[in-house]
Amino acid sequence: MLMLGRSTVMSVFHRNGPARVLRPVRVLVRVLVAMRVRMLMGVYQLPVPVLVGMGMGVAMRVRMLMRFVRFHSFVFPHYRPPGRPHCRGRRLGRTQHTPSTLSPQISAGFTLMELLVVIAIIALLATLLLPALWCAREKAKVTRVHQELQGIGLALEMYSEDNAAKLPPVRVNCNTDLATHWCQLPLELADYLGHGNQPGMAANMQDLFNPAHTYKYGAPGPEFLNGAPAANYQLWVPDDAPTCTSTNGQYYSNPKDSPVRWVIWSLGPWPDSPQSLDEYAPMAARSWYRRARGGGIIARFQTRDGIQYKTP
Repeated sequence: MLMLGRSTVMSVFHRNGPARVLRPVRVLVRVLVAMRVRMLMGVYQLPVPVLVGMGMGVAMRVRMLMRFVRFHSFVFPHYRPPGRPHCRGRRLGRTQHTPSTLSPQISAGFTLMELLVVIAIIALLATLLLPALWCAREKAKVTRVHQELQGIGLALEMYSEDNAAKLPPVRVNCNTDLATHWCQLPLELADYLGHGNQPGMAANMQDLFNPAHTYKYGAPGPEFLNGAPAANYQLWVPDDAPTCTSTNGQYYSNPKDSPVRWVIWSLGPWPDSPQSLDEYAPMAARSWYRRARGGGIIARFQTRDGIQYKTP
């Protein structure tokens, strides 16, 4: 097989020259290098038709190369370049045929080798593009989470206006069946957001990144522990709020003293990440979600002045 492949390639090179044979290969390499450079530079915003067109172009170039090699290897196996006559043919008095006198017949379908090469190219393109598609999908879900948190913030303001500037109490559960539903959205917001029909979801507002759980809610003030009134809920707030980059801060349990009135948040794309479960989350900036495929929470909070902020 190696000798046959070597003789085939050498005969094609002798008849047509390296430039013509390597032209499709050069175009293929340029396309792959361009794709890799785009991936390294972070240019993921390519339209789908452009990506499909690039994949089809690469596949067609590979097919042209394979057809070219197969045509010259099997249609003209005995062709000799001009100036090098076939000695045996001259002795026997036979006429040397030229390529123009032959009638080549090439099948219209793909060969097995062409199909395998095209599949390999498509797999390579998929490997390059799938991370970009995953990141784009994650970013889209983060944008939707910000929109839903904004709606919950509006519901909190409506509740506050209807109840003399008071906020709903924070719910904390330590029971085994509801231990993961700590700081769930309060029952009082169900009239504004819809009622849920699952345990731990009194308000029908599910966290996109944490199925069967609501978004989290915290506010200095009254707290319910396992459904019964308890001590006030303590919220840690850094000294430089709303920037929240400082590692110095304190816990506030009195809403009149706290610089932050309320905070609502999602555990982010990776709910079990160290950033999402940080000791000083959700108000510490180090616990915020900042990049694709990274951990952290997505939060929205309101200061004492009534201004709302959201994480990056």
